[in-house]
Amino acid sequence: MTQTIHPTTTLHDGVPAAIAPRKHGSVRPTLLALALLPALVTGILLTTYNSTTQPEAQRRLILDGAAYSGKSFSGRVDDLMENIGQSLENAEVLSTLQVRTEELVTNNDTRTLALTDAVITDTLGNIKVAHNKDYELGLAATEANVGARWVKENPELAKLVTHTAQKAQTTDNQATAHFVRDGIPLLISAVPFTTHVGTTVFVIDERTINNYTRAGVRNNIALTALILALTSVLGVLAANRLSRRIRNISLQARRISQAHTVEELKVPIVPSGNDELTTLEEDLDLLRETTVIMVEQAEEESGALT
Repeated sequence: MTQTIHPTTTLHDGVPAAIAPRKHGSVRPTLLALALLPALVTGILLTTYNSTTQPEAQRRLILDGAAYSGKSFSGRVDDLMENIGQSLENAEVLSTLQVRTEELVTNNDTRTLALTDAVITDTLGNIKVAHNKDYELGLAATEANVGARWVKENPELAKLVTHTAQKAQTTDNQATAHFVRDGIPLLISAVPFTTHVGTTVFVIDERTINNYTRAGVRNNIALTALILALTSVLGVLAANRLSRRIRNISLQARRISQAHTVEELKVPIVPSGNDELTTLEEDLDLLRETTVIMVEQAEEESGALT
């Protein structure tokens, strides 16, 4: 039997037994999945790019670098021959070029190309000057014909260099080839002189492409891990905040449904945030106010009857 309602009286004959809330799952896993999915997809795409597309792009970049460096060196050779007034058949020209070729191969600036050998040929592809990075420093100044030694030590490579140089002369453009020496894959790049009196041929260690690729994969894995870590932290914070707000709304609704007095019902619900959950809090507070009005009206009607 319902009692007469006063601000300090109970709304029911007895306090209803607390209803144990059913156990539900959490929104945290869903929010974390939504937060981490873009980072995972980005990491997979970056790793795939580094494993498939980047090697070819890196090879193209190395070829472009070889072409640029070859043209630059060819220009220096042309200037030398013009200043001396002699061709590639002149001993003074060849001696000077041998020294410059050694400097080119041993120069730190060429390490990005992983240059192993540099060769200069005439228009027919005959090797006039050659040098290997493993030759002793200063050899060009002490040995009369380093090029002949290089050809003797690398007969098969020398044939391919000659063929590639001839192709570059025929096409008037960069020509390339591949060779394996002592188990090391090599990339051959031949660029004709602008004066067409010879060809500069670079031999490059192709393993640098794989090294760049592996480095790129490692960097992207590290970047992806960092992104995932940051995203996880932000996702957990966002999930916890949203979970707290949902739990607070649930507690407020339970408070209203189990209120013992009108005074308890008059405790307002303060909205938090500025989103859909805020609208839900405002609607719940409106329901609370409506309930207070209905209870007070019922109290007045009950008082009028007594």
